[in-house]
Amino acid sequence: MAALADCSLVRVGRGADGRGRYWMLETIREFAQDELAASGEEAAVRRRHADVMLGLTDRAERGLQSAARTTWARVAIEELDNVRAALRWSLDQDETERALRIVGNLDWFWDAVGRDAEGWSWTTAALAKKNADRSGWGYARAVSAAGQLAWNVGDFAGSARLLGEAVALLRRHDDRRGLGQALLQLGLTELYLGDAGAATAHAAEAVALLETTDDPWNLGLALFGLGETQVQRDAAAARASYERSLAVFRSLGEPWGIAHALSGLGGLAMRERDYATARGLMEEALALRQSVQNPHAIATSLTSLGELARREGDAARAARRLEEGLARFRELGAREQSAWALYNLGLVALDRRDADAAACAFDECLTLRAEQGNRGQIANAIAGAARTAALRGELEPAARLFGAADRMRGSPDAPGPIGEELADERRGAARVRAALGAAAASRAFDEGRSLGAEEAVALASATLRARPPAIRRASRLSA
Repeated sequence: MAALADCSLVRVGRGADGRGRYWMLETIREFAQDELAASGEEAAVRRRHADVMLGLTDRAERGLQSAARTTWARVAIEELDNVRAALRWSLDQDETERALRIVGNLDWFWDAVGRDAEGWSWTTAALAKKNADRSGWGYARAVSAAGQLAWNVGDFAGSARLLGEAVALLRRHDDRRGLGQALLQLGLTELYLGDAGAATAHAAEAVALLETTDDPWNLGLALFGLGETQVQRDAAAARASYERSLAVFRSLGEPWGIAHALSGLGGLAMRERDYATARGLMEEALALRQSVQNPHAIATSLTSLGELARREGDAARAARRLEEGLARFRELGAREQSAWALYNLGLVALDRRDADAAACAFDECLTLRAEQGNRGQIANAIAGAARTAALRGELEPAARLFGAADRMRGSPDAPGPIGEELADERRGAARVRAALGAAAASRAFDEGRSLGAEEAVALASATLRARPPAIRRASRLSA
Protein backbone atom coordinates (compact mmCIF):
# COMPACT_ATOMS: atom_id res chain seq x y z
CA MET A 1 0.00 0.00 0.00
CA ALA A 2 2.86 2.38 0.76
CA ALA A 3 4.35 1.74 -2.68
CA LEU A 4 0.98 2.39 -4.34
CA ALA A 5 0.63 5.60 -2.36
CA ASP A 6 4.13 6.69 -3.37
CA CYS A 7 3.08 6.24 -7.00
CA SER A 8 -0.14 8.23 -6.40
CA LEU A 9 -2.25 5.21 -7.30
CA VAL A 10 -4.01 5.38 -3.94
CA ARG A 11 -4.69 8.27 -1.59
CA VAL A 12 -4.07 7.94 2.14
CA GLY A 13 -5.95 9.52 5.03
CA ARG A 14 -7.59 8.84 8.37
CA GLY A 15 -11.05 7.42 8.89
CA ALA A 16 -13.57 8.46 11.51
CA ASP A 17 -12.16 5.83 13.86
CA GLY A 18 -8.62 7.22 13.46
CA ARG A 19 -7.34 4.27 11.45
CA GLY A 20 -5.60 4.54 8.09
CA ARG A 21 -7.95 4.69 5.13
CA TYR A 22 -7.24 4.44 1.41
CA TRP A 23 -9.02 5.85 -1.65
CA MET A 24 -8.58 5.36 -5.38
CA LEU A 25 -9.35 7.77 -8.19
CA GLU A 26 -12.26 6.53 -10.29
CA THR A 27 -10.11 5.84 -13.35
CA ILE A 28 -7.71 3.74 -11.26
CA ARG A 29 -10.64 1.91 -9.67
CA GLU A 30 -12.10 1.02 -13.07
CA PHE A 31 -8.75 -0.26 -14.29
CA ALA A 32 -8.25 -2.33 -11.13
CA GLN A 33 -11.73 -3.85 -11.44
CA ASP A 34 -11.02 -4.89 -15.02
CA GLU A 35 -7.73 -6.48 -13.93
CA LEU A 36 -9.47 -8.29 -11.08
CA ALA A 37 -12.09 -9.71 -13.42
CA ALA A 38 -9.36 -10.87 -15.82
CA SER A 39 -7.42 -12.57 -13.03
CA GLY A 40 -10.10 -15.20 -12.34
CA GLU A 41 -9.98 -14.37 -8.63
CA GLU A 42 -12.88 -11.95 -8.50
CA ALA A 43 -15.39 -14.28 -6.79
CA ALA A 44 -12.96 -15.18 -3.99
CA VAL A 45 -11.94 -11.55 -3.43
CA ARG A 46 -15.52 -10.30 -3.40
CA ARG A 47 -16.55 -13.05 -0.99
CA ARG A 48 -13.72 -12.02 1.35
CA HIS A 49 -14.82 -8.40 1.03
CA ALA A 50 -18.44 -9.30 1.83
CA ASP A 51 -17.29 -11.27 4.90
CA VAL A 52 -15.26 -8.28 6.08
CA MET A 53 -18.29 -6.05 5.68
CA LEU A 54 -20.46 -8.49 7.62
CA GLY A 55 -17.99 -8.25 10.48
CA LEU A 56 -17.97 -4.47 10.23
CA THR A 57 -21.76 -4.24 10.31
CA ASP A 58 -21.81 -6.55 13.34
CA ARG A 59 -19.62 -4.00 15.12
CA ALA A 60 -21.53 -1.03 13.70
CA GLU A 61 -24.84 -2.42 14.94
CA ARG A 62 -23.51 -2.39 18.49
CA GLY A 63 -21.52 0.79 18.05
CA LEU A 64 -24.50 2.81 16.78
CA GLN A 65 -26.39 1.72 19.90
CA SER A 66 -23.78 2.76 22.42
CA ALA A 67 -21.91 5.72 23.85
CA ALA A 68 -19.78 5.61 20.69
CA ARG A 69 -22.75 6.31 18.42
CA THR A 70 -21.34 9.59 17.09
CA THR A 71 -18.09 7.96 15.95
CA TRP A 72 -19.90 5.01 14.42
CA ALA A 73 -22.27 7.33 12.57
CA ARG A 74 -19.23 8.82 10.82
CA VAL A 75 -17.91 5.33 10.12
CA ALA A 76 -21.28 4.43 8.58
CA ILE A 77 -21.03 7.33 6.15
CA GLU A 78 -17.49 6.31 5.16
CA GLU A 79 -18.42 2.66 4.67
CA LEU A 80 -21.71 3.15 2.80
CA ASP A 81 -20.33 2.24 -0.64
CA ASN A 82 -18.56 -0.82 0.78
CA VAL A 83 -21.81 -2.00 2.38
CA ARG A 84 -23.66 -1.48 -0.89
CA ALA A 85 -21.05 -3.50 -2.78
CA ALA A 86 -21.21 -6.36 -0.26
CA LEU A 87 -25.01 -6.47 -0.38
CA ARG A 88 -25.16 -6.25 -4.16
CA TRP A 89 -22.69 -9.10 -4.62
CA SER A 90 -24.25 -11.30 -1.92
CA LEU A 91 -27.73 -10.93 -3.41
CA ASP A 92 -26.53 -11.43 -7.00
CA GLN A 93 -24.68 -14.62 -5.97
CA ASP A 94 -27.59 -15.94 -3.85
CA GLU A 95 -25.40 -15.68 -0.73
CA THR A 96 -28.66 -14.93 1.04
CA GLU A 97 -27.80 -15.76 4.64
CA ARG A 98 -24.94 -13.27 4.59
CA ALA A 99 -27.21 -10.64 3.01
CA LEU A 100 -29.86 -11.25 5.68
CA ARG A 101 -27.33 -10.89 8.46
CA ILE A 102 -25.96 -7.68 6.99
CA VAL A 103 -29.37 -6.01 6.54
CA GLY A 104 -30.36 -7.21 10.02
CA ASN A 105 -27.44 -5.18 11.36
CA LEU A 106 -28.34 -2.02 9.46
CA ASP A 107 -31.57 -0.68 10.99
CA TRP A 108 -29.78 2.22 12.73
CA PHE A 109 -27.09 2.40 10.06
CA TRP A 110 -29.59 3.74 7.51
CA ASP A 111 -30.74 6.38 9.99
CA ALA A 112 -27.13 7.45 10.54
CA VAL A 113 -26.56 8.00 6.82
CA GLY A 114 -30.03 9.47 6.22
CA ARG A 115 -31.09 6.81 3.69
CA ASP A 116 -34.03 4.91 5.15
CA ALA A 117 -35.73 4.46 1.76
CA GLU A 118 -32.59 2.85 0.35
CA GLY A 119 -32.34 0.63 3.42
CA TRP A 120 -35.94 -0.47 2.94
CA SER A 121 -35.15 -1.50 -0.66
CA TRP A 122 -32.09 -3.56 0.31
CA THR A 123 -33.86 -5.23 3.25
CA THR A 124 -36.98 -6.22 1.34
CA ALA A 125 -34.82 -7.55 -1.50
CA ALA A 126 -32.96 -9.85 0.93
CA LEU A 127 -36.17 -11.03 2.58
CA ALA A 128 -37.71 -11.83 -0.81
CA LYS A 129 -34.94 -14.26 -1.82
CA LYS A 130 -36.38 -17.73 -2.43
CA ASN A 131 -33.52 -19.52 -0.66
CA ALA A 132 -33.87 -17.48 2.56
CA ASP A 133 -34.04 -19.61 5.72
CA ARG A 134 -37.31 -18.24 7.11
CA SER A 135 -36.86 -20.02 10.42
CA GLY A 136 -33.33 -18.77 11.04
CA TRP A 137 -32.04 -16.06 13.37
CA GLY A 138 -30.63 -14.01 10.49
CA TYR A 139 -34.04 -13.88 8.87
CA ALA A 140 -35.65 -12.89 12.18
CA ARG A 141 -33.24 -10.00 12.60
CA ALA A 142 -33.80 -8.88 9.02
CA VAL A 143 -37.58 -8.90 9.50
CA SER A 144 -37.15 -6.77 12.63
CA ALA A 145 -35.01 -4.27 10.71
CA ALA A 146 -37.59 -4.23 7.92
CA GLY A 147 -40.32 -3.44 10.43
CA GLN A 148 -38.42 -0.43 11.74
CA LEU A 149 -37.62 0.78 8.23
CA ALA A 150 -41.24 0.37 7.14
CA TRP A 151 -42.16 2.80 9.93
CA ASN A 152 -39.46 5.20 8.79
CA VAL A 153 -40.76 5.27 5.21
CA GLY A 154 -44.40 5.64 6.31
CA ASP A 155 -45.80 2.11 5.84
CA PHE A 156 -47.35 1.66 9.27
CA ALA A 157 -49.58 -1.31 8.51
CA GLY A 158 -46.58 -3.06 6.97
CA SER A 159 -44.47 -2.10 9.97
CA ALA A 160 -46.97 -3.66 12.39
CA ARG A 161 -47.14 -6.87 10.35
CA LEU A 162 -43.36 -7.24 10.03
CA LEU A 163 -42.66 -6.42 13.68
CA GLY A 164 -45.33 -8.87 14.82
CA GLU A 165 -43.58 -11.56 12.77
CA ALA A 166 -40.19 -10.51 14.16
CA VAL A 167 -41.42 -10.68 17.75
CA ALA A 168 -42.67 -14.25 17.24
CA LEU A 169 -39.42 -15.35 15.57
CA LEU A 170 -37.13 -13.69 18.11
CA ARG A 171 -39.07 -15.24 21.02
CA ARG A 172 -38.41 -18.61 19.41
CA HIS A 173 -34.68 -17.85 19.23
CA ASP A 174 -34.61 -16.55 22.83
CA ASP A 175 -32.93 -13.32 21.69
CA ARG A 176 -33.83 -11.00 24.56
CA ARG A 177 -32.00 -7.99 23.20
CA GLY A 178 -33.42 -8.34 19.69
CA LEU A 179 -36.86 -9.10 21.11
CA GLY A 180 -36.75 -6.00 23.28
CA GLN A 181 -35.87 -3.87 20.25
CA ALA A 182 -38.68 -5.36 18.16
CA LEU A 183 -41.25 -5.03 20.96
CA LEU A 184 -40.40 -1.35 21.38
CA GLN A 185 -40.79 -0.64 17.66
CA LEU A 186 -44.03 -2.64 17.57
CA GLY A 187 -45.35 -0.59 20.49
CA LEU A 188 -44.52 2.69 18.75
CA THR A 189 -46.22 1.47 15.57
CA GLU A 190 -49.33 0.46 17.53
CA LEU A 191 -49.34 3.87 19.17
CA TYR A 192 -49.38 5.56 15.79
CA LEU A 193 -52.17 3.27 14.61
CA GLY A 194 -54.25 4.23 17.65
CA ASP A 195 -53.92 1.26 20.04
CA ALA A 196 -52.30 3.01 23.01
CA GLY A 197 -53.04 0.14 25.41
CA ALA A 198 -51.18 -2.46 23.34
CA ALA A 199 -48.43 0.08 22.68
CA THR A 200 -47.77 0.67 26.38
CA ALA A 201 -47.86 -3.05 27.13
CA HIS A 202 -45.29 -3.86 24.46
CA ALA A 203 -43.04 -0.92 25.39
CA ALA A 204 -43.17 -1.95 29.06
CA GLU A 205 -42.22 -5.53 28.12
CA ALA A 206 -39.32 -4.13 26.06
CA VAL A 207 -38.07 -2.19 29.09
CA ALA A 208 -38.34 -5.25 31.32
CA LEU A 209 -36.42 -7.42 28.84
CA LEU A 210 -33.68 -4.87 28.20
CA GLU A 211 -33.18 -4.39 31.94
CA THR A 212 -31.94 -8.01 31.95
CA THR A 213 -29.34 -7.37 29.24
CA ASP A 214 -26.10 -5.44 29.23
CA ASP A 215 -27.44 -2.86 26.80
CA PRO A 216 -28.03 0.50 28.47
CA TRP A 217 -28.43 2.38 25.16
CA ASN A 218 -31.42 0.33 24.07
CA LEU A 219 -32.80 0.47 27.61
CA GLY A 220 -32.66 4.26 27.44
CA LEU A 221 -34.42 4.21 24.08
CA ALA A 222 -37.08 1.80 25.37
CA LEU A 223 -37.75 4.11 28.33
CA PHE A 224 -38.17 7.02 25.93
CA GLY A 225 -40.56 4.92 23.82
CA LEU A 226 -42.53 3.93 26.91
CA GLY A 227 -42.95 7.63 27.70
CA GLU A 228 -44.25 8.24 24.18
CA THR A 229 -46.95 5.59 24.67
CA GLN A 230 -47.97 7.04 28.05
CA VAL A 231 -48.03 10.76 27.27
CA GLN A 232 -51.66 11.01 26.14
CA ARG A 233 -53.13 9.13 29.08
CA ASP A 234 -50.75 9.55 32.02
CA ALA A 235 -48.48 12.60 31.94
CA ALA A 236 -46.86 11.76 35.28
CA ALA A 237 -45.89 8.26 34.13
CA ALA A 238 -44.59 9.66 30.85
CA ARG A 239 -42.44 12.22 32.68
CA ALA A 240 -40.98 9.49 34.88
CA SER A 241 -40.12 7.37 31.81
CA TYR A 242 -38.54 10.30 29.96
CA GLU A 243 -36.50 11.24 33.04
CA ARG A 244 -35.26 7.68 33.48
CA SER A 245 -34.31 7.65 29.79
CA LEU A 246 -32.46 10.94 30.20
CA ALA A 247 -30.55 9.61 33.19
CA VAL A 248 -29.45 6.51 31.27
CA PHE A 249 -28.27 8.47 28.24
CA ARG A 250 -26.52 11.09 30.40
CA SER A 251 -24.66 8.29 32.19
CA LEU A 252 -23.45 7.13 28.77
CA GLY A 253 -22.63 10.66 27.63
CA GLU A 254 -24.50 9.90 24.39
CA PRO A 255 -25.80 13.12 22.78
CA TRP A 256 -28.25 11.53 20.32
CA GLY A 257 -30.05 9.70 23.13
CA ILE A 258 -29.91 12.69 25.48
CA ALA A 259 -31.58 14.78 22.77
CA HIS A 260 -34.33 12.19 22.36
CA ALA A 261 -35.16 12.24 26.06
CA LEU A 262 -35.03 16.06 26.16
CA SER A 263 -37.37 16.25 23.19
CA GLY A 264 -39.84 13.98 24.97
CA LEU A 265 -39.79 16.20 28.04
CA GLY A 266 -40.08 19.27 25.81
CA GLY A 267 -43.12 17.86 24.04
CA LEU A 268 -44.72 17.10 27.39
CA ALA A 269 -44.07 20.66 28.59
CA MET A 270 -45.62 21.98 25.36
CA ARG A 271 -48.76 19.90 25.91
CA GLU A 272 -48.96 21.39 29.41
CA ARG A 273 -48.55 24.92 27.92
CA ASP A 274 -45.30 25.52 29.77
CA TYR A 275 -43.84 27.04 26.65
CA ALA A 276 -40.70 28.56 28.19
CA THR A 277 -39.63 25.17 29.58
CA ALA A 278 -40.54 23.45 26.32
CA ARG A 279 -38.45 25.90 24.30
CA GLY A 280 -35.39 25.45 26.50
CA LEU A 281 -35.57 21.66 26.28
CA MET A 282 -36.22 21.63 22.53
CA GLU A 283 -33.42 24.06 21.76
CA GLU A 284 -31.00 22.00 23.84
CA ALA A 285 -32.09 18.90 21.92
CA LEU A 286 -31.58 20.69 18.58
CA ALA A 287 -28.06 21.80 19.55
CA LEU A 288 -27.12 18.22 20.49
CA ARG A 289 -28.57 16.84 17.27
CA GLN A 290 -26.68 19.40 15.22
CA SER A 291 -23.48 18.44 17.05
CA VAL A 292 -23.82 14.83 15.87
CA GLN A 293 -25.20 15.83 12.44
CA ASN A 294 -28.09 13.37 12.42
CA PRO A 295 -30.30 14.63 9.55
CA HIS A 296 -33.60 13.06 10.62
CA ALA A 297 -33.25 14.13 14.25
CA ILE A 298 -32.36 17.70 13.24
CA ALA A 299 -35.47 17.90 11.05
CA THR A 300 -37.55 16.58 13.96
CA SER A 301 -36.22 19.26 16.31
CA LEU A 302 -36.83 22.03 13.78
CA THR A 303 -40.41 20.89 13.27
CA SER A 304 -41.02 20.58 17.00
CA LEU A 305 -39.77 24.13 17.51
CA GLY A 306 -41.99 25.27 14.65
CA GLU A 307 -45.03 23.69 16.28
CA LEU A 308 -44.09 25.31 19.58
CA ALA A 309 -43.77 28.74 17.92
CA ARG A 310 -47.20 28.25 16.35
CA ARG A 311 -48.72 27.46 19.73
CA GLU A 312 -46.99 30.53 21.16
CA GLY A 313 -48.57 32.68 18.46
CA ASP A 314 -45.36 33.54 16.57
CA ALA A 315 -46.50 32.70 13.03
CA ALA A 316 -43.39 34.04 11.29
CA ARG A 317 -40.96 32.02 13.40
CA ALA A 318 -43.23 28.98 13.17
CA ALA A 319 -43.32 29.13 9.38
CA ARG A 320 -39.53 29.42 9.12
CA ARG A 321 -38.88 26.44 11.37
CA LEU A 322 -41.61 24.30 9.82
CA GLU A 323 -40.55 25.02 6.25
CA GLU A 324 -36.95 24.12 7.06
CA GLY A 325 -38.04 20.92 8.79
CA LEU A 326 -40.33 20.01 5.87
CA ALA A 327 -37.58 20.56 3.31
CA ARG A 328 -35.27 18.24 5.25
CA PHE A 329 -37.95 15.57 5.68
CA ARG A 330 -38.73 15.65 1.97
CA GLU A 331 -35.06 15.22 1.15
CA LEU A 332 -34.96 12.18 3.46
CA GLY A 333 -38.19 10.72 2.06
CA ALA A 334 -39.77 10.84 5.55
CA ARG A 335 -43.44 10.93 4.58
CA GLU A 336 -45.03 10.71 8.03
CA GLN A 337 -42.91 13.53 9.38
CA SER A 338 -43.55 15.56 6.22
CA ALA A 339 -47.27 15.24 6.91
CA TRP A 340 -46.72 16.45 10.47
CA ALA A 341 -44.88 19.55 9.25
CA LEU A 342 -47.52 20.22 6.57
CA TYR A 343 -50.34 19.99 9.10
CA ASN A 344 -48.68 22.60 11.27
CA LEU A 345 -48.01 24.81 8.25
CA GLY A 346 -51.72 24.57 7.44
CA LEU A 347 -52.59 25.77 10.94
CA VAL A 348 -50.11 28.64 10.63
CA ALA A 349 -51.76 29.66 7.35
CA LEU A 350 -55.17 29.63 9.04
CA ASP A 351 -53.82 31.85 11.79
CA ARG A 352 -52.66 34.22 9.05
CA ARG A 353 -56.06 33.94 7.30
CA ASP A 354 -54.31 32.72 4.14
CA ALA A 355 -56.85 30.23 2.79
CA ASP A 356 -54.89 29.33 -0.34
CA ALA A 357 -51.73 28.46 1.62
CA ALA A 358 -53.80 26.48 4.12
CA ALA A 359 -55.50 24.56 1.32
CA CYS A 360 -52.16 23.61 -0.28
CA ALA A 361 -50.69 22.44 3.03
CA PHE A 362 -53.72 20.45 4.19
CA ASP A 363 -54.22 18.89 0.74
CA GLU A 364 -50.71 17.45 0.64
CA CYS A 365 -50.93 16.49 4.32
CA LEU A 366 -54.23 14.67 3.76
CA THR A 367 -52.83 12.74 0.79
CA LEU A 368 -49.95 11.48 2.94
CA ARG A 369 -52.17 10.73 5.94
CA ALA A 370 -54.62 8.75 3.83
CA GLU A 371 -51.72 6.59 2.59
CA GLN A 372 -50.52 6.04 6.18
CA GLY A 373 -53.92 5.01 7.55
CA ASN A 374 -53.89 6.72 10.97
CA ARG A 375 -57.55 7.62 11.56
CA GLY A 376 -56.80 10.26 14.17
CA GLN A 377 -54.35 12.08 11.93
CA ILE A 378 -56.69 11.78 8.93
CA ALA A 379 -59.46 13.31 11.04
CA ASN A 380 -57.18 16.17 12.07
CA ALA A 381 -56.38 16.92 8.42
CA ILE A 382 -60.09 16.80 7.51
CA ALA A 383 -60.84 19.24 10.34
CA GLY A 384 -58.12 21.49 8.90
CA ALA A 385 -59.91 21.29 5.55
CA ALA A 386 -63.17 22.25 7.28
CA ARG A 387 -61.56 25.32 8.81
CA THR A 388 -60.07 26.24 5.43
CA ALA A 389 -63.50 25.97 3.76
CA ALA A 390 -64.97 28.14 6.50
CA LEU A 391 -62.30 30.78 5.93
CA ARG A 392 -63.23 30.79 2.24
CA GLY A 393 -66.91 31.16 3.11
CA GLU A 394 -67.86 27.64 1.94
CA LEU A 395 -70.16 26.98 4.84
CA GLU A 396 -71.96 23.78 3.86
CA PRO A 397 -68.76 21.91 2.82
CA ALA A 398 -67.15 23.13 6.04
CA ALA A 399 -70.05 21.78 8.10
CA ARG A 400 -69.93 18.41 6.33
CA LEU A 401 -66.20 18.15 6.93
CA PHE A 402 -66.53 19.04 10.60
CA GLY A 403 -69.15 16.28 10.86
CA ALA A 404 -66.91 13.78 9.07
CA ALA A 405 -64.00 14.56 11.42
CA ASP A 406 -66.32 14.12 14.43
CA ARG A 407 -67.38 10.70 13.23
CA MET A 408 -63.82 9.51 12.64
CA ARG A 409 -62.84 10.66 16.12
CA GLY A 410 -65.70 8.71 17.61
CA SER A 411 -63.65 5.52 17.46
CA PRO A 412 -61.11 4.73 20.21
CA ASP A 413 -58.23 4.55 17.70
CA ALA A 414 -58.74 8.13 16.50
CA PRO A 415 -58.27 10.55 19.38
CA GLY A 416 -58.76 14.22 18.59
CA PRO A 417 -56.48 17.19 19.20
CA ILE A 418 -56.02 18.84 22.56
CA GLY A 419 -55.53 22.34 23.87
CA GLU A 420 -55.64 25.29 21.50
CA GLU A 421 -56.23 23.15 18.39
CA LEU A 422 -59.37 21.64 19.86
CA ALA A 423 -60.59 25.03 21.07
CA ASP A 424 -59.95 26.59 17.63
CA GLU A 425 -61.85 23.78 15.91
CA ARG A 426 -64.82 24.10 18.23
CA ARG A 427 -64.95 27.86 17.72
CA GLY A 428 -64.79 27.37 13.95
CA ALA A 429 -67.54 24.79 13.98
CA ALA A 430 -69.73 27.00 16.19
CA ARG A 431 -69.35 29.92 13.78
CA VAL A 432 -70.32 27.72 10.85
CA ARG A 433 -73.42 26.55 12.72
CA ALA A 434 -74.38 30.09 13.56
CA ALA A 435 -73.86 31.33 9.99
CA LEU A 436 -75.84 28.47 8.42
CA GLY A 437 -78.68 28.46 10.91
CA ALA A 438 -79.76 25.59 13.10
CA ALA A 439 -81.66 23.49 10.55
CA ALA A 440 -79.18 23.79 7.67
CA ALA A 441 -76.21 23.28 9.99
CA SER A 442 -77.70 20.17 11.56
CA ARG A 443 -78.41 18.70 8.13
CA ALA A 444 -74.91 19.41 6.81
CA PHE A 445 -73.15 18.10 9.93
CA ASP A 446 -75.26 14.92 9.79
CA GLU A 447 -74.38 14.45 6.12
CA GLY A 448 -70.72 14.61 7.08
CA ARG A 449 -71.18 12.11 9.89
CA SER A 450 -72.75 9.66 7.45
CA LEU A 451 -69.62 9.52 5.29
CA GLY A 452 -67.19 6.65 5.39
CA ALA A 453 -63.49 7.36 5.74
CA GLU A 454 -62.71 7.22 2.02
CA GLU A 455 -65.71 9.42 1.19
CA ALA A 456 -64.66 11.95 3.82
CA VAL A 457 -61.12 12.09 2.44
CA ALA A 458 -62.46 12.52 -1.09
CA LEU A 459 -64.76 15.36 0.00
CA ALA A 460 -61.95 17.10 1.87
CA SER A 461 -59.58 16.79 -1.10
CA ALA A 462 -62.18 18.12 -3.53
CA THR A 463 -62.97 21.03 -1.23
CA LEU A 464 -59.33 21.95 -0.74
CA ARG A 465 -58.61 21.82 -4.47
CA ALA A 466 -61.61 23.96 -5.41
CA ARG A 467 -61.05 27.61 -6.28
CA PRO A 468 -64.15 29.44 -5.11
CA PRO A 469 -65.10 32.87 -6.45
CA ALA A 470 -63.22 35.79 -4.92
CA ILE A 471 -66.36 37.11 -3.26
CA ARG A 472 -66.63 33.89 -1.23
CA ARG A 473 -62.96 33.95 -0.27
CA ALA A 474 -63.48 37.45 1.08
CA SER A 475 -65.99 36.23 3.66
CA ARG A 476 -65.56 37.72 7.09
CA LEU A 477 -66.27 34.38 8.72
CA SER A 478 -63.25 33.43 10.86
CA ALA A 479 -61.83 29.94 10.59
